[in-house]
Amino acid sequence: MKSEIKNLPPPCDSPIWGYGPVLDTIQKAGIFSDSKTFVDLKLNHSEEKILENFKKLPDNPSHAVLLEFINENFCRNFHQEMTTWTPDDWVEEPEYLESIKDEKLLYIGRQINTKWLELSRKCSSELAKTPEKFSKIHLPYGFIIPGGRFREIYYWDSYWIICGLLISKMTATANGIIGNLLHQVDRFGHVPNGTRIYYMRRTQPPYLIPMMAKYIEKTTDLKFLAESIATMERELDFFETHRRIDYTWEGRRYTVFHFGSESSGPRPESYKEDLVEAQENFDTIEEQEECYMHKKAAAESGWDFSSRWYIDENGENKGPLINTKTCYIAPTDLNALMYQNYRFMARFHRMLGSEEKGRFYDGKSGDILRSLNELFWCSQEHMWFDIDMLNNKRRYYFYASNLFPLWAEAYEPFRAFHVAKCAVNYLHRSGALNHPGGIPASLEHTDQQWDYSVWAPLHHFIIYGLKKTGDEQAIKLAKKITKKFVQAILSNCTINALSTSFFEKYDPDNPGRPFDGGEYSVQVGFGWTNGVLVDFINQYGDDLTKP
Repeated sequence: MKSEIKNLPPPCDSPIWGYGPVLDTIQKAGIFSDSKTFVDLKLNHSEEKILENFKKLPDNPSHAVLLEFINENFCRNFHQEMTTWTPDDWVEEPEYLESIKDEKLLYIGRQINTKWLELSRKCSSELAKTPEKFSKIHLPYGFIIPGGRFREIYYWDSYWIICGLLISKMTATANGIIGNLLHQVDRFGHVPNGTRIYYMRRTQPPYLIPMMAKYIEKTTDLKFLAESIATMERELDFFETHRRIDYTWEGRRYTVFHFGSESSGPRPESYKEDLVEAQENFDTIEEQEECYMHKKAAAESGWDFSSRWYIDENGENKGPLINTKTCYIAPTDLNALMYQNYRFMARFHRMLGSEEKGRFYDGKSGDILRSLNELFWCSQEHMWFDIDMLNNKRRYYFYASNLFPLWAEAYEPFRAFHVAKCAVNYLHRSGALNHPGGIPASLEHTDQQWDYSVWAPLHHFIIYGLKKTGDEQAIKLAKKITKKFVQAILSNCTINALSTSFFEKYDPDNPGRPFDGGEYSVQVGFGWTNGVLVDFINQYGDDLTKP
């Protein structure tokens, strides 16, 4: 398998936030320590006027001249695009905390409940009136941001945020977040990676349908489901059209999904970093464009970046970062997620009275299940693995994502106890359970943030995946993993402190400490960590702090 580099459009059509002399000059100059800062600024003038002003600058403008240009033509006040917002359904003491007696758990639950307010936003009236002056995409309803440098909705983050909101009985807020995602599918044909126009031509793992399933399970709001079903089908059409491959393995043909991107060039939010890396390591434009494509596909996966996407000259998962070959890898988790999406759609249509559409999606889920059973599952290792479609081989490395099919219930019911025992054995023999801070995303020691780091959403799907099998040993292990993860975070919290920080990611060897690695410093907030902690406290209560 080899990718074709086509004449793809830039990440977006804006001459400021897409490609052009302004972005190129300012980002290459390294004016801001975080490249995302520039592409999030508001325009003080029209794009045409800013381009005219830029043409007046001298050749090779100095740092000082560029700073003056930015100050005259852009606004650094991020509050102009969004306003703080108090959701109508927020309450001071969530009901799920009423049964909690442990002081630290109660403290954490209350802290998270306060952070829902800190992270609540609505798009401003100014953004609605003059959207052309912002990189922020206007949304009709209020939402929860992840926190830190992430001042916009991110697609897959929203799933775990919604899990926490629904437990907190903030169903109207959850409805609005889902409504914002549906709005984007109606507008763009898919949900962008994040609500910025420079993310326009890439998406993230498709959790919209599982979000709807969570919401319907809580509310039985069939009216909302009926209004949304066509839009959810449209998102599936996007993945089937742009991310599906017919792949041949050992003479048999399978349907698989992979990550990709519909744009050329570097990521605008990491423009200089991508440009320098590509130009220093590749001689031709075609090779550089392929480098950009794989990096944007890794960003689309959410695992940006990780040895999971590396393919070196020997077909191994070894770095450096230029070995990122995301588009050539069929990921276990994406394919299991698509299986689950089809299963949910079959259920939704039957709930709405269409047995015919239910059978239609049963057929689609069956195709993916066959791929998961015969292609991704290794009968010798008793586990699912990603597929290297470039070298036609399974990737026998530990990544937490290998266990994702458990959460998606991507196996026949009669195999539940078998896959449960396989998963328990795999977690033990891999060594993934031997870390006091939790299960790492991988066991590879690189400088990337999705290697050897602990993430709340990965724990969430591992724990619920084990529980869903119904196997007693798996359920027991799930509880043990949950307690270790929560107790690690508790170890870094002090009751009555002025604030408690919940991090985007954690260190596996130093419980409760943030993990530092990747393109940016660890972020505080943090939306999906908050949602997962709420879910775990609700699920296990005071047992979480018992020996």
